[in-house]
Amino acid sequence: MDFTVGFVHLTHIYAGGGLNMPRRRKAERKTMRKINSDTALPLMRGMMWLGVLATVATVLLRVWLTPAERDWDTGLFSANHLVIGVMLAVLAVLFVLSCLVRRDRQEIAGRASMPTAVVLLGAGTVLVVTGVVGLIGLMQNNSPSAAHESVLVKVLGLMETLFALLGGVALVRMGLTLVSEGATRRGMAQWGALAPVLWMWFRLAAYEASYASTVRVSNSFFYFVMFILEMLFLFKLARYVTGVGKVQAGTFLFYSMGTALFAVSAPIVRVCMYLLQDSEAYLASRQAGAADFAVGVLALTVGVSLVHSAAHPVQVEESEGSEASASSDEVSAE
Repeated sequence: MDFTVGFVHLTHIYAGGGLNMPRRRKAERKTMRKINSDTALPLMRGMMWLGVLATVATVLLRVWLTPAERDWDTGLFSANHLVIGVMLAVLAVLFVLSCLVRRDRQEIAGRASMPTAVVLLGAGTVLVVTGVVGLIGLMQNNSPSAAHESVLVKVLGLMETLFALLGGVALVRMGLTLVSEGATRRGMAQWGALAPVLWMWFRLAAYEASYASTVRVSNSFFYFVMFILEMLFLFKLARYVTGVGKVQAGTFLFYSMGTALFAVSAPIVRVCMYLLQDSEAYLASRQAGAADFAVGVLALTVGVSLVHSAAHPVQVEESEGSEASASSDEVSAE
């Protein structure tokens, strides 16, 4: 009798509660996503405004303090420790905030998609032009200093130029896809998504082999960190558009605003030095060029678009591959 009563009790529990467990878990996950979304949006807005204001402050500080860092005996510029400290502090705050953002992949959709697509097209065009100009420069480089360059530096320069061309084409393809579809999605780009990353990798390697090895570490710190952040942002962008792995909104926003902080401010400071007719300061900042500004503006646009899309959600239809990838992520998360 006791066995029969226990069996009936277990059957009742299984029929009444066991079959509803998937529904309960789904409802709990949905509730947690809602709570996480409500708390994540203010943090994402804080990260966005911190990145924008810090970029403006960095430009003003560098324009004001750079002339005072000149060594009049050698004509060289020492490291600006105040600016470096401020920028590292901003990166630290952005990193902490990104860890607090509990939000999975955020699609760029609605009104934010078109500005992002336009900037992708513009950045890709700048990279293509940079590659063409670099290739012409390599073919016409008959200066005496070129004869003393090592074979490694020449090979790295050639690879940097080739991947600048391929990376520019890849960014243009991403922009065209975003224009036609009106929103980002997993797998929106496959071919050449890593080309911009490889361009930045070879550029960083060429920088370390040719320039950074001849100066003090403190003097090359700014551009070294800028190149690293650009490469990491482009790598996150490649994962984002291909749908490989999970790209959380907080992490993507951290790399976007961190890259914008360095890559937007450096070329603007260089232009300001030119307008102020400070030729030595202008030449000292020659590592920052149009390609860096294009990547920085792209990172800034992506960051702002992520926050805008999170604040104004739009229902995005996912493809079968996207749904399969998303479901596999949920299974692995459980």
